[in-house]
Amino acid sequence: LREMAAEIEGKSVLPKLEDLELRLTVQEEKLFAVLLAAVMDDEIVSVRAQADRELAPYRSKMPAAQIGQLQKQYVYKKLLEEYGIPRLSLFYM
Repeated sequence: LREMAAEIEGKSVLPKLEDLELRLTVQEEKLFAVLLAAVMDDEIVSVRAQADRELAPYRSKMPAAQIGQLQKQYVYKKLLEEYGIPRLSLFYM
């Protein structure tokens, strides 16, 4: 992130916001991968079970792919909250 900030500060023309958001998304995905690797399996299983319980009423109304995406987002959100890690997106800043 510091590299990205230094690169932007060194330019007279600001990058397109879409390009910046894409780079932040890549960094966030890397952060999620590290977080999932560092967190104990029991904690991930617990959060996934909680997501399953909360999504249960919607399973019959939504496609499996959409439920899977919502579960993934739920797990990421809960883990980020648990460890006080901010989202890396222009939409959350």
